[in-house]
Amino acid sequence: MRSEKSEAGVALLLTIMTMLLLSAVVGALTLLTSSESLIAASFRGGREVFYGAEAMGEWSVGALTTLADEWTAVAAGLKTSTFLDGLPSGPRAMADGAAVDLTALAAANPGWHLFAYGPFRDLVRSSQASPLYVVALVSQDDSSLDKVKVRAMAFGPRGGRRIVELVLVRSPRGVHVVSWSWAS
Repeated sequence: MRSEKSEAGVALLLTIMTMLLLSAVVGALTLLTSSESLIAASFRGGREVFYGAEAMGEWSVGALTTLADEWTAVAAGLKTSTFLDGLPSGPRAMADGAAVDLTALAAANPGWHLFAYGPFRDLVRSSQASPLYVVALVSQDDSSLDKVKVRAMAFGPRGGRRIVELVLVRSPRGVHVVSWSWAS
């Protein structure tokens, strides 16, 4: 009788330890899965913001091609594009509650002038809602009046921000991109 009670006690102890071990494994897998989901969402958001900045850079090339005869005025901040969502100052609210302050952005980029800015969904005219806000700044390239620099920026959820910088040159054959680089 005594050995049956001791076997029952050992069996109960082994069952409890097995349950604790399985609970720890399930908890670790849950934590791992949720961490992987957050990492994937962050990576996706970063790529989306980067592609938004690239798209703004490409759009700026097209817009500046149509204004090739007016680059001096554009680079001086006297002429802007048609892609504007209001006055070139003050904050712009984003979908996640964050704001892009155009006044602060212009102040943080001395020598650069606001050329185009607005919600990304208005730039691409897509049926899908996009949380991005895009801005293009322009500056005269110091080496030539036939060169202009573009700083295309995209802002996204959770503080995502990417920058693409281009140098364009105009010639009798048209407008060409001579340099393309990116930063975060």
